Amino acid sequence: MTATKTPRLDLTKESDDEYIDQYPNNWPILDWRAGELVVADGTTPADNQLFDGLVVREATTGKSWIATKQPNGTYTKTWLTYPWQASAYTAAQAVGTATAGTYTTYGFASYDAAKAINSTSADLNGTGQIVLPIPGIYALYLQVRWTDPDASDSQRWAQIRINNNNTRPEWNEDGQHTNSNVVANIVTQELSITQALPIDCRLWQNSGSTKNCAITFIAELVSPK
Repeated sequence: MTATKTPRLDLTKESDDEYIDQYPNNWPILDWRAGELVVADGTTPADNQLFDGLVVREATTGKSWIATKQPNGTYTKTWLTYPWQASAYTAAQAVGTATAGTYTTYGFASYDAAKAINSTSADLNGTGQIVLPIPGIYALYLQVRWTDPDASDSQRWAQIRINNNNTRPEWNEDGQHTNSNVVANIVTQELSITQALPIDCRLWQNSGSTKNCAITFIAELVSPK
C-alpha cells in the first residue's frame, strides 16, 4: 500500500488500495490547476479542464491567455501575451503613370519567413494581403524603393491600405519628389483593431511612363486587447 504523488506539486495521492482522506479526487484536480496551465503550442484545453481566471500558456510560443467564462458556461480567450510579426515583399513591382493622387492597390508577392514571429506563409492570403490575426494594437511599416530615376522631377507616393478600404482618411501616406534621383517612400502607422483585418498597399507616380519599385511590409503586434 504505497501512496503515489501528483506530478506538479508532489501532493500525496491515493492509490487503488489505500485511503488517505475523505476527498480522494481533489488532489489531482488541485495539481492540474495550480499556477498556470502549460499546453502544447496551438492547443486549447477542453472546457472541463478550465475555470474562470485560469492562465494558460503555450509551451514554446510565448503566447498566454486567461480563460474567461461566458454566461452559457463555455470559455473564451483573453490574450495576455501574443508575440507576433509578419513580413511580406515584392521584389519588383511595375507601377504605371497616373494623374496625381490616383492610387492603384497592390498586394505583396512573397512572404518573408526570416522576419516571422509566430506567423507563417498562411498569414499572406491569396490576394497578397497580410492578415492581422487578433484584436490588438499593431505597428505597421511600409517601404517602397523606386528603382528607376527620372531625367526631370516627378512624384512617387505610397499608402498603407487597411481592410480593403480605399477612402479611410486617417491612413498614413508618404510622397517624394524624385528630382532626378532614386527615392523611397517610408510609411509607418499605429493601428488599433477589434477584429482580424487584411493589409496591403496603394501606390501612384506621375512620371509619364511605367516605373519599377521594391516593396517591403512588416506588421508587428504591440499588444493584444
